Amino acid sequence: MIFDYGVTPPYSGSLTGTASTTVNRIVATIDANGNINTTPALTDFLTGNNPRTATSSDGTNIWLGGAAGGVRYTTIGSTTSTQLATVPTNIIQVNIFNCRLYETSATITGMVYTIAAVGSRLPTTTGQTITPLSELLNVSYESPYGFYMANLSAGNVLYVTNNADSTIIKYSLVSGSWVANDSLKISTSNIYLLTT
Repeated sequence: MIFDYGVTPPYSGSLTGTASTTVNRIVATIDANGNINTTPALTDFLTGNNPRTATSSDGTNIWLGGAAGGVRYTTIGSTTSTQLATVPTNIIQVNIFNCRLYETSATITGMVYTIAAVGSRLPTTTGQTITPLSELLNVSYESPYGFYMANLSAGNVLYVTNNADSTIIKYSLVSGSWVANDSLKISTSNIYLLTT
């Protein structure tokens, strides 16, 4: 999925400062045949701010987030969206793993950044509970941005990009808790393994 603003280029103003009622926030989807759908064009999402992330379970149901407004739900063809929870509002990324919605965000319960589940399964209504992955709140990194979960032959793993120190951290699910067991440092001059 791709985010866009509903303007015709060239545009000389500040897009992030526009109202979504005037400049709609567009989620463009591309199907397996390369067909592009530029609906929804949202009128109620991210006035004065920028979109960052979107994911879908089926190409029709869409969950999204950005620098304000929290995790939201919409569908293809819609012009409005539903805010799933009142906090956090500053969303970095949303992803779906094992039929459940997760997000990384800033400013949740006094934490700077965290990874959390949004409701249960794939929520579509307001009033959802945000449940941080508590084992990850007090570890060495400060800014989880991107993340990916996988079910490998050895079990469940979670990869987290840490914006604070440019590392990718690998966690394994051990007896119900996420345990850090590897990290990769990314530098401007080289990439090297920190731990084995």
